[in-house]
Amino acid sequence: MSGALRDLLRTARGAGVRISTAEAIDAVQAAEAVGYDDRMTLRDALRLTLAKTQDEAVIFDDCFDAFFRRDPVVAQTKELPDAASAAVAIEMAGQAVGLGEISLFTQTGMYTRRIMQALGIEANDQAPELAAQVRAHVEARLALSAPAQARELRERRLSSTRIGDIDRRDLAQLRNMVRALARRLATRLTRRRLRARRGQLDIRRTLRRNLGHDGVPFRLAWKQRPMAKPRIFALCDVSGSVAGASRLLLMFLHVLADVLPDTRCFAFSGHLVEVSDLLAESEAGEAISSVLEKIGFLSTNYGRSLEDFCDICLDRVDRRSTVIILGDGRGNHAPPRVDLLRRIQSQARRVIWLNPEFHNFWGSGDSDMLLYRPFCARVLSCATLRQLDRALSEILA
Repeated sequence: MSGALRDLLRTARGAGVRISTAEAIDAVQAAEAVGYDDRMTLRDALRLTLAKTQDEAVIFDDCFDAFFRRDPVVAQTKELPDAASAAVAIEMAGQAVGLGEISLFTQTGMYTRRIMQALGIEANDQAPELAAQVRAHVEARLALSAPAQARELRERRLSSTRIGDIDRRDLAQLRNMVRALARRLATRLTRRRLRARRGQLDIRRTLRRNLGHDGVPFRLAWKQRPMAKPRIFALCDVSGSVAGASRLLLMFLHVLADVLPDTRCFAFSGHLVEVSDLLAESEAGEAISSVLEKIGFLSTNYGRSLEDFCDICLDRVDRRSTVIILGDGRGNHAPPRVDLLRRIQSQARRVIWLNPEFHNFWGSGDSDMLLYRPFCARVLSCATLRQLDRALSEILA
């Protein structure tokens, strides 16, 4: 059953149930605890272990019922005279040949032949009734696996597609991927804070404490280092030159404000405006649309926007502050005001620049990126969602 359970989890994950590696291990342990004899008990145990919302519970039940639904067994051949034996043998042979990996209709014949060969029958015409049942089993598994495989392929494609080239039809799925990214980052940050609160094991103090116990460490001592609360200032370019990437950059800002509460968010085209309250009070899609409607898609002026930032809150930037700039650095040949970025850098703990263009475009045309680069601790390309994920991880580190 372990192979079947693995395929079930993959199918449920593809249908929209969020299942981490730890939760998959919990599901295996739950299945072992209740056993496989009672199907409804098994389904309830797995649902309680995996589903985190009512919607996920409904999705999981549908996946479970479809996964373990079997058509009446019709094949009774001299090779496998017992009908129940035929069903079990086909199931086991399917697992042995990796049927859970099927994703295309054109693979149906190939997997049918492989299962028949695993059953010891070289040609389908040697046992036509059994071959028909095997093919029906393969097609049923394809109906379950194809949506999950297709979703994984789409997500891999979107993760590596240049942000500005993503089709508007994919924006809904992109938002779901960004939400998943936010959940991973929030979990990572929570674990880091818990480790910092607990501290690291102090070997010397632990040994001294337990001298009376023959060195057996009954009483542990921890080294605790205070974890400074970060202050984030995030400036997001929403001008015409990054029109294709603006929505994702603002999604990033919304995620950042959610994961790190002490974050002040700004958006700019020709002028810079604080949007912290708007992002905090509104749902992501509504907030992003409001920001773009008010100040988006205008002509960029990085120099003036840096001047606005300095006027608004440069006195709040200190050695606990990280300033994050999201933009392509294209200022339409306006004065870049590199001196202002130098002032910001001199007061902040660090300045990080995330650019939605690939490296080879930096400095071309009206790009002032190479002028700004020396005053940034890190300059990272976030031209794709995968690069944005890496950039976020580095910021939180």
